[in-house]
Amino acid sequence: MFGFFKKKPEVAPKVIASPAVTAMRAMIDAQDASNPQIRAIMTGKDITENVLEMLKDEKGVRVENALGLLGALAGFSCSYVVMRQLADGSLEMKEPEIVIVKLKDGSEWLFGDAVNSRLVEGVEISGQKLSVWALIAGKVQQLGNPLTLDIKELFGRVAEAIGKPKFGHADLPDAHRPTDTPQDYVKYLFPKVLPLLDRYGLAPEQYFLALALSAQEVMQMAKGTIAPDLAAIILMEYAVPASKLTAVPKPT
Repeated sequence: MFGFFKKKPEVAPKVIASPAVTAMRAMIDAQDASNPQIRAIMTGKDITENVLEMLKDEKGVRVENALGLLGALAGFSCSYVVMRQLADGSLEMKEPEIVIVKLKDGSEWLFGDAVNSRLVEGVEISGQKLSVWALIAGKVQQLGNPLTLDIKELFGRVAEAIGKPKFGHADLPDAHRPTDTPQDYVKYLFPKVLPLLDRYGLAPEQYFLALALSAQEVMQMAKGTIAPDLAAIILMEYAVPASKLTAVPKPT
């Protein structure tokens, strides 16, 4: 596809060290003990600002692209931390925590509780059980919409598509389909967003939280343009496939 990436000039995220960044980091450090989520909250706000700038063209920002991008990066952040932990030895390769499926074409795909906990089931953070799906679903309900996404059906559909051309093809109306695939958003934009995730010293284990909070912020901004439930569907249609990737795809 590459529709967005063929025509959009590169926009570098605002990660240059500055007195403002230094002051924000100091403020976050000072509040971290009393507000354990402050680092993820401020990181999420940074991501929202920069992602909207990256996606902006002469017509503004197409909300479906912002949602697809944030969904893909939130999903991939769940697998990214698992692969980091495997590499540094802090996590052991054992089922059902980690299942890596290797196909005949040499590709590898990640399954298991270690990735699904951050994506759907929830991990304990400052007394709350949080996940990408919990935060997105919670925002839909806060905005007064019913939830219609069948998350189990989505997981089954994604698993069945692994290694096939239809992998990453979201089940969405054409009018609301993001320009590019989950794989493309991860390939081209995760490396650009990674410095933002690290900007205020956020632990990789909480990358998903910052990205899900950013997704909530975009849902709030776009509530008059796109129904919150449809926004949630776009986010998860992109998050679940991206969570199966074991590495950032190489540019072609």
